[in-house]
Amino acid sequence: MRCSCNTILNTYLLIYIYNMHKSFFYQLFLLLLLLSSCASHKHMADNVTYSTDYDGIDVSRHNGVIDWKAVRRYNKHIKYVYVKATEGTGHTDRRYIENAREAHRNGFKVGIYHYFTSRSSAHEQFDWFRSQANLTYQDLAPIVDVEDFKGWQSKQQLQDSLMMFTRLVKKHYNKLPIIYTHQNFYNTYLSPRFNRHYLFIAAYRRKAPVINGAKYDLWQFTDAGRVKGIKGSVDLSRMSDAMSLKKLLLP
Repeated sequence: MRCSCNTILNTYLLIYIYNMHKSFFYQLFLLLLLLSSCASHKHMADNVTYSTDYDGIDVSRHNGVIDWKAVRRYNKHIKYVYVKATEGTGHTDRRYIENAREAHRNGFKVGIYHYFTSRSSAHEQFDWFRSQANLTYQDLAPIVDVEDFKGWQSKQQLQDSLMMFTRLVKKHYNKLPIIYTHQNFYNTYLSPRFNRHYLFIAAYRRKAPVINGAKYDLWQFTDAGRVKGIKGSVDLSRMSDAMSLKKLLLP
């Protein structure tokens, strides 16, 4: 919420006229107090603490229009950028091409991700993903984002469908996709069947994710990061000690 100094001053003048019997010094004190509050509020709004100690970001239409030149200029340490491309069948993120093209143009290694749902088959979703994916702006192995059990009849059905999607990606790209999900979701619904895949685990805390029988490769440690060039919050992630950018590159 922004502070309107004009509104405050107008309100003060009305109060002053109405309360002419009040002392002059009391009114002056009130004016100084209001102006001080306004200035303080403006200072807090402009005072943003930007994030450090991360390796990459992932973005979608929810991040609005991104100034990729500024992201490059002020964040030299970013090693990778993942951009949402598709969801289910029939849905393409409206900023997918813009984000992938501009991030790539500004020198970032770019990957894209598909949000996996229960509303259509693995084959249908892969066909849609493949039809929308632009390899010109794609340097990294794709990600399949699976984080919602709604609509699945069983854990087995979810796992079978996801496994089929990963095999189709492997056949097309000659590289398995990275599986993104939250720590609890993975341990509940996907472990141990996908333990040999690259795992991108979300766990918003200071301690690294704990995976049953496996180790994470990428860790999304916050959804409230701040990066110059992006308005508002953004997802930030780190690579594990065993992971490298080379391992993420498409062949």
